[in-house]
This record gives sequence, C-alpha cells and structure tokens, in this order.
Amino acid sequence: MIRILILAACGAATMAVAQTGDLVSVTYVCERGVQVPVVFVNPGSGEAYVVARIDGKLLGMRQAVSASGARYRSGDGADAYQLWSKGDNALISFGADGQDTTLFRDCAAQG
Repeated sequence: MIRILILAACGAATMAVAQTGDLVSVTYVCERGVQVPVVFVNPGSGEAYVVARIDGKLLGMRQAVSASGARYRSGDGADAYQLWSKGDNALISFGADGQDTTLFRDCAAQG
C-alpha cells in the first residue's frame, strides 16, 4: 500500500514538473545489452530525483551526496538500488550504502 502511494505521489510530482520542462528521459544500455529506462526529474525548487525501471521494478530514487557526477538511491537499507551517472554514462548497484554490489556497469545513454 505504501509503495502504491509513493508511486502515485511520484507520478503527481512528475506531472507537475513536466509542465515546467524539467524532465529528462534517458534509456541506458548496459553490459549484456540490458536496457534501463530512467526519467530524471529536476524541479526548480526542491531535490532532484529519478524514476527508473531496474530488475522489472519501478523505483523512485532520491539524489544522494556524491563527490563527482550524480548519485541517486532508492532507500538506505540493504535492499536499496543506486544509480551513479556522469555525463552519458551510468553504473547501477544494489545493497546498503557503501557495501553495494554492481549490477550493471558500462551503461551508456542512447539518444
């Protein structure tokens, strides 16, 4: 039930932001040909986030602190997904922050 509410809230926020033109839709093609569609949501005020389909799951991910590039996490626990992006490249991992395991590397944005 909570997940449905979160996704509905993300959808409502996405609709509001879409009207201001702050959405960027990208499909990353990673190793082994895995495709990961991502929508970057960059509101003029507030935190940026992404909505991504990874492992057949639709995930909302909040922006997290990063030294370089942009980092997004779906949560703080051991079952969280993470997306690192820099330029047209990305890396996707799973697990607790700092102990995550790479799921897909060598991801490149397709235009």
